[in-house]
Amino acid sequence: MQHASEVHRCLVTGDVAGLMSLRSRTQPHLAAMTPAEALIALHMARVEALSVPQTLKRYSMAFLRERGYRRIAGRWIAGLPKQGEVLAAAGVASRSSDPRVSRRVVRAMGDAYLDALAAGVDEPRVQKKRMLKARARERFRLRID
Repeated sequence: MQHASEVHRCLVTGDVAGLMSLRSRTQPHLAAMTPAEALIALHMARVEALSVPQTLKRYSMAFLRERGYRRIAGRWIAGLPKQGEVLAAAGVASRSSDPRVSRRVVRAMGDAYLDALAAGVDEPRVQKKRMLKARARERFRLRID
């Protein structure tokens, strides 16, 4: 806790050099970060910090998203999950003897996924929820349930 005020100052002012220096002093056994890594770490820490103003958090979140970093299930991940991974995890399928019904349900779920992406929703759990809701809605429209 002796360095907490210095870390907070670095986060608020965006002092990458100060953050790198502080890390080298407090954790000399770890490999030194490059300035690019330190900048990403600074923005990740800003988003996670409780005592940083919301405007800085929003800026940092936009900065990270622009560079392909997402926070999914509490972990920072570079890049987005592949569309097929999310669709497979949600179980895009329809059990119906009529292939036209199956196609409509699968299309509705795929559209819900693409709509979620367009709305900026990148949490697989939320995407899956939207897809399952679209499946239920389409099945209701077709009077299957």
